[in-house]
Amino acid sequence: MNAVLCKPVDLLITHVPAPPVCIRPSVAVSANVRNEDDLTMQLAEMVYCNQEIKNAIACGQGTNKLLEQWNRLQWTTALHLNSETPGIPMDMLKKKPSRGMS
Repeated sequence: MNAVLCKPVDLLITHVPAPPVCIRPSVAVSANVRNEDDLTMQLAEMVYCNQEIKNAIACGQGTNKLLEQWNRLQWTTALHLNSETPGIPMDMLKKKPSRGMS
């Protein structure tokens, strides 16, 4: 291994693929209600977790709140990339199987 080219920071995911809307369509349930696809909901959850982490850092909240949101972001990202990821806590799993990128 080349220590100059191989750095641990290169293993961090900085960009998450977002499939186009035609692959993750929303479905009209009634005149005013739409049901979003699993991938769309996962992307929204990732954005929410990122915002919560930023708010926790800006407000100087305790590390417990920060770590809770960090773990939730990690699990949501893992489920987004592979919906069959082992080791996900039971409260993060849906009652029915969800879709992932792979």
